[in-house]
Amino acid sequence: NYGVEAFTAPLIRDCQKNGLRHVEVREQSIETFLVEAEGQGRQWDAVLCLGVLHHFHTGYGDHPEAGQLDAAALRVLYERLGKVTRQALYLCVDTTRIADLDAFLDELCRAGEFLRPKLLGWSCSATGQRRPLWEIRKSHA
Repeated sequence: NYGVEAFTAPLIRDCQKNGLRHVEVREQSIETFLVEAEGQGRQWDAVLCLGVLHHFHTGYGDHPEAGQLDAAALRVLYERLGKVTRQALYLCVDTTRIADLDAFLDELCRAGEFLRPKLLGWSCSATGQRRPLWEIRKSHA
């Protein structure tokens, strides 16, 4: 089961267990989240974007056409992500699904006004695949 609840339920449980009251978990599409947050003028010191952005290049699961965005729509998504991020974005993507990883990171950083990513270490997908985990600071933070 790779549904949103499979990923958010443990995070919510651990935040409650450890008294982390300033962590906000959203169970909605990133597009909806970003449009709502931007419309409300909301920002967060740190934004976790784990296992999400590569789907806009490849689609979702058995439906590769679902979720894919063209270059202009990707740029808008990255700009919005930059607007809601005050200090740092923590990013984990399936690098095997992005044809040109350097171009992806360059465009994300340029559109979102981020500095170059710093590799923090490695994460693991739900299927056991190793994935890089980056910290990407805002250029003005």
